[in-house]
Amino acid sequence: MAVGLPGAVVDAYNRLPTTLDDAITGANRGFVYWTGPFSGRFTHGQNNSWVFDAYLHLKKWKVRNEEIGILIHAKEGIQRSNQSLILLKSTVHVCYYRVNQNTATPIQSIHFDYNNEEACHPIFHVQLCTDTISPEDAIGLEFPYQWDGTPLVCFGRSRIPTPDMTLTSVLVCLAADHLTDRHADFTKFVDQVRPLQEKMPMPSFDRTKVSIKDNPERLQSSHWFAHMF
Repeated sequence: MAVGLPGAVVDAYNRLPTTLDDAITGANRGFVYWTGPFSGRFTHGQNNSWVFDAYLHLKKWKVRNEEIGILIHAKEGIQRSNQSLILLKSTVHVCYYRVNQNTATPIQSIHFDYNNEEACHPIFHVQLCTDTISPEDAIGLEFPYQWDGTPLVCFGRSRIPTPDMTLTSVLVCLAADHLTDRHADFTKFVDQVRPLQEKMPMPSFDRTKVSIKDNPERLQSSHWFAHMF
């Protein structure tokens, strides 16, 4: 339960999937299912902290001349600090698949991670991975398939620096990929998501922000590591 979280924050999380659904179904680009409402996906931890844990299924999303599916597992940690909320960590697992005769073949699986300013880690990064989201976790998300056993092969220990790719950012990027020929629909979606994002907990990366501010002409990957040069 989201007990103790400001109503505006809970409302922002609740409206994320519905806003995405409106944009995608309105453009006839696919369907969106989620473990809703998102307000029921919070658990209260210690020291004024909460964990958000939810799944989305982007079904029959059109891309060029084919349809693909995407399962998403988002897990984010939030903590109250004085009068503000801080996003302590975020992992968004995105698993792409194709369907053939009621079985799903995984075609790409990635984790977008943020875990505060940890030594030798890009503060925001993506990792390719071999694990998929289980059908049992996708119950209620219109995922009536079993994985066909096709292995995903990659080196999962490499961390590639990224911009902020927490939950809202991931959904914006996915919408952009599938609304490439519907610019007005994507612009409308971003305009609706931006005020929601502003109400949600923000990542804490002060050292990174100082580094970028002091050296705006140097946006190399070193900026995204905790041990700033």
